[in-house]
Order: sequence, then C-alpha cells, then structure tokens
Amino acid sequence: MKTLQSLTHHQFTERTIILGDKAINTGAIIAAFAFLVLPFILMIARLS
Repeated sequence: MKTLQSLTHHQFTERTIILGDKAINTGAIIAAFAFLVLPFILMIARLS
C-alpha cells in the first residue's frame, strides 16, 4: 500500500514539474514576444 502511495505521489510530482516547466516556457515566450513588439508599439505611438 505504501509503495502505491509513493508511486502516485511521484507521478503527481513529475506531472507538476512538467506543468511548471510548460508554464515557465510559455511565460518566457510571451516575455520575449512583448520585448520584441514593444519598441514597434512605442515607435507607432510616437509617430501618430
């Protein structure tokens, strides 16, 4: 019984880590995209 519990806990922890990595990757992509797009937005705002 204890082995089953630790196994489920291990799987759950792995899944949480994978979800965390995905969230960090998505955040990094959004941050990079914003960093690239922001100068263009500022330039357009200055021109108008």
